[in-house]
Amino acid sequence: DTRFLYSETPTAHMHTLKIVVMNVAGSPITVSLDMFIDALEKRLDLVITLGGDGVVNEVVNGMLCNGPSDEVPLLATVPGGSGNVFARTLGLPTDAVEATGLILDRLRDGGTRTVGLGRAGQRWFLANAGLGIDAEIIAAMEGHRQSGHAATPARYLATTLNEFCRGTNRKEPALTLTRPPAHAGEGAERLEGVFLAIVQNTSPWTYFGTWPMSPCPQAAFDLDLDV
Repeated sequence: DTRFLYSETPTAHMHTLKIVVMNVAGSPITVSLDMFIDALEKRLDLVITLGGDGVVNEVVNGMLCNGPSDEVPLLATVPGGSGNVFARTLGLPTDAVEATGLILDRLRDGGTRTVGLGRAGQRWFLANAGLGIDAEIIAAMEGHRQSGHAATPARYLATTLNEFCRGTNRKEPALTLTRPPAHAGEGAERLEGVFLAIVQNTSPWTYFGTWPMSPCPQAAFDLDLDV
């Protein structure tokens, strides 16, 4: 079960700090929309996450439950997951203490940055969205998490090899990709028999340990999505 602990404390500068602790043993975190509706109603200035890309993604979808607007709080993230692609792309160190210090420095200086988002159905995504075998790998990894196993690079590699060799149907792929014409007057390009598609909003796509992996190296937050 998810347990929420609320603590509202005046800081040294007489601001109100609201702390929400979410403890989910071995399962993905699904953030309550009520919490973010409350944050919007109270016009909070800032939401800070501690976790990986999955946590940040859930928080962003909660913050944007009513769509983008000037009423949405600022977002900062302290990396605490296995990949931390979003935080590392923003230039934050992987050490949580060092990242916290850098975030505090930027807040004191009033430094903010606007990033573009991608959308898949009704869901927003920050870094990337995977279809086909990539989604199957993530689903299998979530199964491992629910069984209490850590999301280590070795487990990701083993899961990837298992899904590639024994899981996904590469002989009869189910995906079809339609690409818009590169030049005016040309027709759209239709690619059938696709078993993997990766949509990147930034680069790299992911990390294997400390090694960045990026099929679309020119992807960036301030540009269009890359496939």
